[in-house]
Amino acid sequence: MMKVDTVVAVSFDDGSVGRMQLFERDDIASLTDGHIQAEIGKTGQTWAALGLTAVSWRRCKLEDFPADLHEFRAAWVDRKGKITVDMNKAKDCTRDRLRAERAPLLEAKDVDALRALEADDKAALADVAAEKQRLRDITELPAIDAAKTPDDLKALSCESVLP
Repeated sequence: MMKVDTVVAVSFDDGSVGRMQLFERDDIASLTDGHIQAEIGKTGQTWAALGLTAVSWRRCKLEDFPADLHEFRAAWVDRKGKITVDMNKAKDCTRDRLRAERAPLLEAKDVDALRALEADDKAALADVAAEKQRLRDITELPAIDAAKTPDDLKALSCESVLP
């Protein structure tokens, strides 16, 4: 079993932070800053594909990262040596999650709309259109902007906010 030798917080040009875990290796007695910098350099293309550029890094502990908030990884920031969740970015993550949640619901409503069209049922078609609009509006919920903690955001789902 590999043992984590070094955990690194990598700060990116957009203000976000990522975690890099480096494992002990037989050919290196201990990871120097040079080794870490080389490993960060190797991952540069991967980050560039995500639109990110590493601007700095620091050694830290695994426990320094929010353990139960992985869904907000894109919202992690390193402020004054502490890795926290930026609530504005977390709200954007929540909107993205809700978009993904609503996608199959919208697809099902598309089927309902086709059935209503085939049956020339204008009332059913209007109901479907109204429901689709409610689903589209889910990313504009006041509860998202009112959220004070990541847990407030985690509690929001299509199921929890739509009757």
